[in-house]
Amino acid sequence: MRALDAAPAAEAAPLIRRILTEDPDRQMARAAVVRHLDGRAAKLAGTDDQTWHTWTAPLTEAIGDDPFLTLRLQEWTLVHQATATPSWSPSTLSAASDWLQRRLTETPGVSAPVLAFLAEHGRTKRVRAAARRPPRTEPDGS
Repeated sequence: MRALDAAPAAEAAPLIRRILTEDPDRQMARAAVVRHLDGRAAKLAGTDDQTWHTWTAPLTEAIGDDPFLTLRLQEWTLVHQATATPSWSPSTLSAASDWLQRRLTETPGVSAPVLAFLAEHGRTKRVRAAARRPPRTEPDGS
């Protein structure tokens, strides 16, 4: 995890591939990678599409065919779309995992229509209640 935290962005994907293929403890390797992926994706979720794709393209290749990591990256891409673009699909949000729906209610910048949809159609009471809360502001007051 320290190596991932210290790695420059351009070196993260090769390091992730190495961790996933060389670490004898597969579960710990995946945990380290998902922690890194979650942290970096949260910071990049509201960026422009080019920045997002520049980060996700090599990462997609690095995680290979790992189903959990592939799903998590796809879910973060939906978070990105809900914050950076006006396009989103009600059917996609309805089918989204509980994790993704909760993440959308916790992410600053998620559009009001997405939150309104989740307030009405969220999978759990927790998601529906969180989507109804007023949006959180950033610490700087924005």
